[in-house]
Amino acid sequence: MLHMIYNIGSSWYWGTESKDWASMVMQMYKSHAQQRGYGVTLVDEMPGEIAGIEQAAIEVDGE
Repeated sequence: MLHMIYNIGSSWYWGTESKDWASMVMQMYKSHAQQRGYGVTLVDEMPGEIAGIEQAAIEVDGE
């Protein structure tokens, strides 16, 4: 049984680029888990002002 929570965040210091990168990292984690047949639930997400995300949490469940 697999049960994990990933918390992804960006640094305010690096601005829009870090928020955009955090969004891409979250998508990579979600895609990787889904390709392996795991369930993925978005627990929390705070979007950036211009692009990307300030922070997000995803939950991954599976056998």
